[in-house]
Amino acid sequence: MNGETKIKFKERLLQISRDIIQGSRLEIIPENIDKVFYYYTRYNERTHSEMSKIDALVDSHKIAACFLFSIIKAEPLAFTITDKNKSPDTFPSFKEHAANEMLGFIFGLYILKIFIEKEAKTPEEIFIAQKEIELPICKGKTQYTHHFIQIISKENIDIENKDFNQNIIFIFSHIFFLIEKFNYHYWLSFYKQDK
Repeated sequence: MNGETKIKFKERLLQISRDIIQGSRLEIIPENIDKVFYYYTRYNERTHSEMSKIDALVDSHKIAACFLFSIIKAEPLAFTITDKNKSPDTFPSFKEHAANEMLGFIFGLYILKIFIEKEAKTPEEIFIAQKEIELPICKGKTQYTHHFIQIISKENIDIENKDFNQNIIFIFSHIFFLIEKFNYHYWLSFYKQDK
C-alpha cells in the first residue's frame, strides 16, 4: 500500500470512527488507528503466503477481511467512562461493546466499494458502482451488521495467537464476496427495470 492510499484509508477510517462514536461512551485511540495498518500488513502477508498462486494479487474480498481483523486486533475505538458521560454503572450498549467489529465491517464494505467502482466497465456495472452497497434484509428490526458481528470470535482472529487459523480470512472474505454478489443482483434488478 502506497503512502497516498494509506492517508486516504486513514482519513476514511477516522470518518467512520467519528460516526460510530456519536452518542456513545466510545472514544478514538489515535495510536491504535496507526496500528490498524501495521496489523493489516501482517494479515495481508500471511494471506498472500497461503494463496496457491504466489504471484497473484490479494483480491478485494480478502483485503476487506484483512482490514476487518486488523481493526478488531488494533482496537482503535475504546469504551471509556469519564466525568462527562453517563453513569459508570450503566452497562455498555451493543454498539459500545462491538464498536471495533462494527468499524471493521463498515470499513470492509468501503474497500469493496472502491474495487466495485474501479472495476466497473459495462453500463450496468457503472450503474451499480454509483450506488451504496445494499445488504440483505433481516427479520424484524435487526440489521445485517448485527448478525455479522455476532459470528466474529476474537480468539480465532488474533494473528499473534498461536492458535490463529488462517482459514478465518478466507471464510470472511467469502462473506464479503457474497455481500458483493447480493449487492450486484439487487441493483441490477433496478437497472433492468429502467431499461
